[in-house]
This record gives sequence, C-alpha cells and structure tokens, in this order.
Amino acid sequence: MKAKLFFTRTLRFNLDDDTQAFLRCIKATDLCSVLWKFSNWLRSEIKYSDDTGLSKHKRIQHQARIKALEEAREKLYEIMNDENINFDELYS
Repeated sequence: MKAKLFFTRTLRFNLDDDTQAFLRCIKATDLCSVLWKFSNWLRSEIKYSDDTGLSKHKRIQHQARIKALEEAREKLYEIMNDENINFDELYS
C-alpha cells in the first residue's frame, strides 16, 4: 500500500491592510460556483430552447436571443481561458 503525501500551506493576512485580499481568497470557491452555475444556465437556455409554434416575428426574436446567449457563453469561456480558469481542473 502506497503512503499518501499531504502538503499544507498557510496563508496569512494582516486584516488591517489586506482585507480585500483575504475576502478574495475565502470567496474564490463561491465565485467559481457562480461561474459554473451561470455557464450551465447559458447551456441549458441554448440547448433546451424551442421555437416551435412561434410566429415568424417571435421566431426571429427567439433566434436573436439564442445567438446572444451563445455569444455570451463563448465570451465567458474566452475570458476564463485568458485567466487560466478551467472548470475541468476545479470540478473533476
């Protein structure tokens, strides 16, 4: 049986001077969860969208909405990629 190695790190903050840095660290998981949920909402809105039965005018509006959602999702992933944020690394 192989022994598991555990590494620990300690972050220290001077809360008089580093309050914002401290909050960013403790809220990082929450922020990642927000991005994950938003990404999944965009995916769901795009994937399960249905324009069956809509009038021509409403169908055009619907298609424009879907295009905007697709562009928003692409931009989200572009920004995440630029910042080296990868859901597969964080949620596997």
